[in-house]
Amino acid sequence: MSTAPTLRKTLRPSRSQCKRAVEGLQRLGERLATMPAVRWATLDLPEDLLAALKAYPGMRTREARRRQLQYIGALMRQLSPETIAAIVRLLGAWDLQGLVLGEVVESMHREG
Repeated sequence: MSTAPTLRKTLRPSRSQCKRAVEGLQRLGERLATMPAVRWATLDLPEDLLAALKAYPGMRTREARRRQLQYIGALMRQLSPETIAAIVRLLGAWDLQGLVLGEVVESMHREG
């Protein structure tokens, strides 16, 4: 019995796992690009990533936005796990604020 295939699987992730991780970082970058730039000040992001995030809203065509998101995802792969965790926490807090604001507006419409 050969143990080579099982040993290889334990040493590195599969190609599909790598693709899912890259797509996840790209989606995280898209969410980061859609939030107000003032929120980015709390994060320690490299200048090239900040420039790419600032350029994203000005892109009008779908293809330009798609390419920019791929570039943002590539830049995010260079970030440390701590920085990515900080981004996730920031996005979670921002989503929670939007959820609370939505509930307040909804309750005002029901009362009014």
